[in-house]
Formats: sequence, structure tokens, C-alpha cells
Amino acid sequence: MRRWLKSTAFFIIAVIVVIALGAAALMIRLSLKPLSLGPFSDQAAIFINDLYPDFAVDFSRAALFWNRDENRLEITLSDVALSLVDESGDENDAKLPSLIIYCEASALLQGQFRPLNIIIEEADVRIGWSAQRLDALLRGESRATDVAESADKNADDGALDLEMPALLKTVIDQLTDEVSPDAPFSSLVQLEIKSAHIELQERPSGVIWTIPDAALQFRRAGEAQLNVNGQGQIIANNKGPAGAISFEGRVFGKDGRRQFDARLTDLRLPALARGIDKLAFFLGLEMPLSTDLHLDLSAKPERTLAIMLDLRAGSGALAISPWYDAPRAFDELAASLLYDSKSRLLEVTGLSARFAQTELFLSGQVMPGRKGPPAINLKGGFSQLRVQDLAEYWPNDLSSGARRWIAENMPKGRLHDGNLILNLKAADWQAESLSNEQFSLNFKFEKLEAHVLRPMPPILDASGEGTLSARDLMLQIKGGAADGLPVAGSQVHLYDFDQPGPQMASIALKVEAPLPDILRLIDYEPLGYTTSFGLEADRLIGDGQLVAQLDFPLVKELSLDDVGIDVQATVQKLAIPDLFAQKPLEDGNLDLHIDRYGLKAAGTARLGAADLDIIWKENFSAEDGALSSDFTITSSFDRAILANLFFDPAPYFSGTGKAEITLQGRGPEIEKGQVALNLDDAILAVEPLGWHKPAEMAATSSFSIDFSDEDQIHFEQIRMQSPDGALSGSIDLAGDGRFLSADFPLWRMGKTDISARLSMKDQAYILDVDGKSLDLRGLLKSLGARLGSPDQSSAQTADEQPIEPYPLPLIWKGLWRWMVSVFMIWLFPAAMMGRLCGL
Repeated sequence: MRRWLKSTAFFIIAVIVVIALGAAALMIRLSLKPLSLGPFSDQAAIFINDLYPDFAVDFSRAALFWNRDENRLEITLSDVALSLVDESGDENDAKLPSLIIYCEASALLQGQFRPLNIIIEEADVRIGWSAQRLDALLRGESRATDVAESADKNADDGALDLEMPALLKTVIDQLTDEVSPDAPFSSLVQLEIKSAHIELQERPSGVIWTIPDAALQFRRAGEAQLNVNGQGQIIANNKGPAGAISFEGRVFGKDGRRQFDARLTDLRLPALARGIDKLAFFLGLEMPLSTDLHLDLSAKPERTLAIMLDLRAGSGALAISPWYDAPRAFDELAASLLYDSKSRLLEVTGLSARFAQTELFLSGQVMPGRKGPPAINLKGGFSQLRVQDLAEYWPNDLSSGARRWIAENMPKGRLHDGNLILNLKAADWQAESLSNEQFSLNFKFEKLEAHVLRPMPPILDASGEGTLSARDLMLQIKGGAADGLPVAGSQVHLYDFDQPGPQMASIALKVEAPLPDILRLIDYEPLGYTTSFGLEADRLIGDGQLVAQLDFPLVKELSLDDVGIDVQATVQKLAIPDLFAQKPLEDGNLDLHIDRYGLKAAGTARLGAADLDIIWKENFSAEDGALSSDFTITSSFDRAILANLFFDPAPYFSGTGKAEITLQGRGPEIEKGQVALNLDDAILAVEPLGWHKPAEMAATSSFSIDFSDEDQIHFEQIRMQSPDGALSGSIDLAGDGRFLSADFPLWRMGKTDISARLSMKDQAYILDVDGKSLDLRGLLKSLGARLGSPDQSSAQTADEQPIEPYPLPLIWKGLWRWMVSVFMIWLFPAAMMGRLCGL
């Protein structure tokens, strides 16, 4: 018996030793390389199905490997088929090439299966989403629907629908939820998918984005907290790469907060947006985009979304409607944005664009509208921009006429120090016009070349300040030159951007320069004023200030008839040498106004000793053959002035008079004129006829001049009127100024009442006089003075006392006619009565 007991004990010990040695050998074997379970695979499948009764698991091979360093057992299943039947009866089947489960070796020896990590070699993940629903969330229209979780798979409310292997879904649920220690995956720390095929389908359009080989990792970071990270290439509609993504997410419980950080590189937005109406805005963004994105979705039931976005777009082109219908080259776009859906406020901490050697920068706030356009409050500016690039990058929907005019007429120049204000409420987008407080871009410019009206000389090297608004563009020129003349104070105004009709231009060209230079400037076509007025710029002296106002529509085909021209000019110190009687016009000061209908000038000047008031009018719309020019000159005169300009009027005139001279013609070619004299303050005396007009006795005189005949000058309608005198008649001169004839049918002065005609024949003057009476007392008195006092001068002025050495008055009355030539005197009395007195 004792011997049997010894044998039995030895056997048991031997078995234990053998088992221990076998287990040790097995563990050593398992630690060296995976051990295939071979025929025990079916028992392993039954064991797993017993552990997870909700799953139906099948696999072709199973292998074990013991990691001695971490004391964990690795179970590798190949060609795994998983299926799950949920409460609704729907099946979720998945086939996995490989499934690796890491579990606690010590727990397995105790009969407990406590998985720590699960590695899936390949898996398919499908996510359904809606751009329309995402847009609504950004507008703050819904907070109750979770965009990060599946709701009803068949609902079209835009929530994300997630479709993945049942095991993966169950594991994620347990990683994000508080579960009992007895739950199958309560010990699980990490789930890893080495190669996930992720498919994102936008529901309404059916557009599919894929990440064909994404690495995903789900890791429990704390109580009911799941960390997710992954990376991969993005394919759009199976047509090629559209970028790369690496991301990390954090999920705090099933209904808790979600955080998501992603870095996207070389993103091609047009490829992603094609076919999705809500993303049509991005179709024209042909620039590789890199971005850092942070999403923070609050816990239910609020589900508000906060977004932090830093993005950079590399060199490419933009063609975004309605601003650019054709691509515009951009070197870089960058933005730093912060959005909160609860307040519906987008904070633009930095937005910049580099293009055409300039940088545009903005910051401010944007509030998306719930069902309309956003409210915007942005401020910023730009460093510098060439004018030709301004025309290139000018938005299409902001006055195409102004953009075209700038492109055609401003070939050079640089804008700098720009300041932008954009302050729009949602309702302002529908307003007919925006004020400068709502939208304006202020800037400075230099080295600008502007062709204000071709073929006039352009403004060169212009500098100044400008303002662009939704209504207009205003350029205030502070420096520059046109045809070498300074144009400081000029301005270019393009306006009516907000009106349905053609936009307009209003250009004020201001010039201060010597008068000859200004005359040369306004002689360029299409003005041509200097030549039209018959002026010779080099003969004129003086200073001028000119403001030429040009108004015209900004249309493709512009005719001169469409151009409104209004010129305001001031001439100072005007001088014209040898203007009249070898006397210069001096100290001229004129104000001129010229428009497309005519010219009007008014001012003062001095001709010799006479001070003149001048009015000059030109009618540009005069009919053919009509006189277009009209000059009115008024002046006061006395004996000295008449002697200076014409001849010494003594002894016939003294005192003062006033003259108004009106001349008509075509420019400098005068054809007609009228002269009106006010002689109220003049002293007139015609001593041979014994007639005197004292001062303060009313008297007027007038006559007209006709230069239309090249061979003769006609002085017509000569009239003089006073209480005791009247005169009417005409005088004809040759074209060179020689006297031809004079005819006075009425000559009444005092006692004299005659008609007279003076003509020239055979180089002799012939005087023909008819009348009722002829007072010769003055003539005889003058003859008596000569005969009786040869020492005294016979030239008696109107201011001197009459000389009466011998009273010899003689009055002829009756019908008579006499003729006088320089050689003979004929007297033909028809009926004569004489009375001789004083002898």
C-alpha cells in the first residue's frame, strides 16, 4: 500500500512536472512566434461566441502569441466574418482579413477573457452627411440634432449616418459610455484600424469622398472619454487625390462634448465641391489649401458648434462668382477664423491675400444670417497695388464700366496705404445703395498716368488720395502734370456704380500756368479752342487758372457728342502787344466759361489810356452762315483817351463820355459792330456852325459798322441826338481805311438845318449841301478873328470863351444848294434871303 502511494505520488508529481514543463514549453513556444491553433480553431470560435453572444463570429485560422515583456496574449484571427442582428432585425455583416486581440494572459489563465487592444487590419467605414444640414448648423438654426452621431439612418435631417462593422460600432459605444466591469469590452483600452476605407457620401447629391487607406485609432483616455486619431489621402469621386488629412478627435461620453482637430494639406476644394450645390462657392478656388481645423461640439441638448480655423492657400487662381467670372492669379490666401454657432458670430482675427505684388489684410466679425445674407463688420487695407492690377482684380459686379475705363485710360500708377471699411447689416445687401460708412476703400496713389480725354495729353506722374465705395471712385490729384503743366487740385470721379444705367465719369482738370501754355493745352483735340478763336498763344501774355470739367458715360463706344465739356478759366495780367493803334492791351483780368454750347467771358483790361469792361460770347451751335461771336466793350473816355487811341478831338470835344461797343463775327473775323455813346457829361462845340452842347445836357450818339465787304467798311445808322441837335447818316471807307464818302441826310445843329454829302472824285473832295438854313456866324466869326487878329490862334476849343473881334453874324435861309471842292466854290441860290447885322 505504501509502495502504491509512493508510486501514485511520484506519478502525480511527474504529471505535474510534465504539465509544468509542457506549459513552460508552450509559453516559451508562444513567446517565440505565433502558434497556430489548427484543429482547435472551431473550439476557439465557440469560445468567442459564448463570450459575445450578440455576435456571430467565424474565421479560418487562429494563432496565439505571448508577449513576455507586457505579459499579454495576442490572438490573431484570419479571414474573419462578423455578423450582428439588432433588435429591429437588421443585419450588419462585415468581413475582416485579420483581427488581432490583445488580452491579459493572467486573466486568461484564470478563465477570464479581458481584451486590452484590438487591431483590425482592414475595415470599411461609410459616413452619410449633408452640406445643407451643416450650413443650417453654422447659421445656428438647430442645436438639438447631433451632427456627430447617427439618428435615424433613413431620415434626411442631415445628421451624420455612420455605417461600420458591428464589432467596431459596439466597441466605440462602450469606449464612449460608462459600462459595468462585466461588460465584454469594459477592459478594452484601444481599438486600431491599420487600413480603413472611409467613404463620405453627401446625401442630396450623392457625391462621394473617400479616404482609401486611413489609419484610425480609438483610445480610452479616461472615464467615458475616447480619443480618435487617423490620417490618409482624400479621393474625390474616384477621380484622383484631393488632399491629405491627419486628425485627432475626443469624445466625452455618448451624449457629451466632441472635439476634433484636423490638419489638411494640399486640399483641392474644386474637386471636393463639384456636384454639391451648397459648396459651389469653392469651385473657383483653384489653389492648394492647407488648414488647421479645431471643432468643438458641446454636449446635448444644446449641441452648439465652435470652430477655430487657420488656413493657407498656395499659389493658384480664383474664379468665384459673382466677383470673378474668369480666373485671377493669387499668390497666397491665409485666414484665422473663430466661429461660435450659439452667438452665430464669426471672428476674423486675420484674413490676408497676396496677389500682384501686394497684400490685402482684413479683420473683424461676420454674423451669418439665418435665412439670408450675413452681417459683416470688417476693417483692413493693403500695402500697395499697381493701377493696372486694380483693373484686373476689380470685382465684376462692381461697375464694369468703371473697371473698363480704368483699364483703358490708366496704364500706369501705384496705389498704397489702403484702408478698407466693410460694415453691412443683413438688410443692407438688398439696399439700392451703400454709404461710405458701410463700404469704402481709402488709399493714396503715386506715379499715376491718366488719359482723361483722348487725344488730349495725359496726366503724368500724378499723386494724391482716392476713395472707392459701392457708389463711386474719387481720385483727388495733389501733384502731377499734363503737357508739362501742373494739375494739382484736379479730380477724377467715376460714379453711379449702384444705378442700373451706364456708369458716369466726371473729370475736373485744374491747371495753373502761364496763359500761352494753357492756350496750347486747350488747343488739343477734341477741344481746339485756341485755333477756333483765332488766338495766337505766343502773342498773349498773362497767367491763367483753368478747370476743365468733362462728363461722359462709361460705355465701350464713346463719341464726342456724348461728352459734356464745361471749362471755367480765370486770366490775370493779360497783355496783347500792339492790339490797336499800336497800343497794347494790358492788365487784363477775365473770367471765362466754356461748355459744348458756347463761351462766355467777362472781365476788365486797359487799352492805352482807356479802362475797358469786356464781355465775350461764342455760340457753338450757330446755324450755318450765322455770326457766332459777340464782343461787348464798355468804357469811359475823355479828350486825352481819344487823343491816345484815335485823334485829338479839340476843339469839338471836352469833358467825359461813355461808350458801349458791340462787335459780331466768327471768332476774330469781325463782320459787324455797333457803337453807342453817352455824351451827357461831354461838352461839344461845332464853332463853324455856331452850335454848343454844355455839360449835363442829355446827348447820345450811335452808329453801326459793317466789315462784311472785304473792299469797304461801312459806318451806318450814324445818329446823334440832343435837345437842340440831331444828326443821322453814314460814312464809307475803303478796305485799307481810305475815305470814300459820307452822307448825312439830317444835320440839325442850332440854327443849321441841312443835309450834306461828302464824296471823293478824281482825288478831289466834293461837298454837296442842301438845307433850309445854315448858320455861318461861327464861321464868319472865326474868319474875322483871323482877319482882325492875325496874332491870335484861330483854333478855339470848346472850353475857351468865344472870340468876337468883329461881330459879323450871317444867317442864310431859303432853298439853296452849294458845292465845294478844294479848287472852286459854286453857289446856286434858288431863292435866297440874307440879313446882315452889326455893321
